[in-house]
Amino acid sequence: SYLNEDGKNYSVTERIENSDYIKDKFFNLSKPTINENIQIIGKKYVFNQGEHIIKKPIIIPSGYELLINEDTTLKMSANTFIMVKNGVIKFNGTKEKPIYIKSISEDSKWGGIYVNSKLHPNKKSTLKYVDISNFSYFDSKKIQLTGGINFINSNVELFNSSISKSSAEDAINFVNSKFNLESIKINDVISDGIDVDFGEGIINLSKFFKIGGDAIDFSGSSVLIKDVEIKDVKDKAVS
Repeated sequence: SYLNEDGKNYSVTERIENSDYIKDKFFNLSKPTINENIQIIGKKYVFNQGEHIIKKPIIIPSGYELLINEDTTLKMSANTFIMVKNGVIKFNGTKEKPIYIKSISEDSKWGGIYVNSKLHPNKKSTLKYVDISNFSYFDSKKIQLTGGINFINSNVELFNSSISKSSAEDAINFVNSKFNLESIKINDVISDGIDVDFGEGIINLSKFFKIGGDAIDFSGSSVLIKDVEIKDVKDKAVS
């Protein structure tokens, strides 16, 4: 039984007979299943272009990349998420043919994104012309985070993209990461827009509208903010 930061009580009950919770197995990743619309090319899991209904979590094995090309839409079911452990993501949309990652229906939320690139410090995750919407905090049942889109031990470039309708505590959370954000719009989120913990980066030419918490929240970080527009924030513009 535990309380969140607002004092709301939550409880979890689990039978100890569940073998997934044995000490030696607890941190093992679920066995990945390959979506029929994914090809494996070298060390890359590549989504084919087009519209895809995602019914199971997308779990990328250690050492592999997830590549999504332009003109691709992922409609995520409520129990799904994207998890990349010890790898990077490359979401390469264009202005004419962006990438959309959204819930399968407006009245449901999907489980967000987790990227940890600890074993590949020299590789970058890139997101260009990507629209990500209607998601909650990341929860794989074994890893639960406050952020909806989480980059940990990562190097990230995020350009010309939109993040909206987040019900997570942080729409985007950078932890021990470097990043370059340009022409980003974060809109209609229930709590913080961006949370940076022990990070370093640039936020340029970006917009924050209808933010339920802080627009940008820092802890132990060094960040340049330039030409940023912030409106309709319930807490602080910069914390």
